[in-house]
Amino acid sequence: MAEHEPYAAPEWIKPGTWYGTAKITIRNPGTTALVNPEISFRVRPDQYVENRHGLVFIREGDVITGYFVFERSTVPPDGGSQEFTVNISRAVPGPGPLPSGFRINGRPAPEGR
Repeated sequence: MAEHEPYAAPEWIKPGTWYGTAKITIRNPGTTALVNPEISFRVRPDQYVENRHGLVFIREGDVITGYFVFERSTVPPDGGSQEFTVNISRAVPGPGPLPSGFRINGRPAPEGR
């Protein structure tokens, strides 16, 4: 991971039997704020995703693309962060894997902590 590129940190905060709530934190170690960044990521085709809080998005196939809600639209520089949560379910028990393949403003965003 490059020293100053933004990255995504996905984690389960409430895994359940039939669905789970995932929190995705976008961190900005750079020196310039990220203002209204476009965020995209992949989910499995069998996963149903709904907004819990913080991201307005559309789904095309297995790709989710969206933007933070207004009050979270700026990711501060120098290690600042913003987060959003989504509920993920499937037709079988367990929510499946966490989202992956994150991109911020069209550029790959590695996963980190």
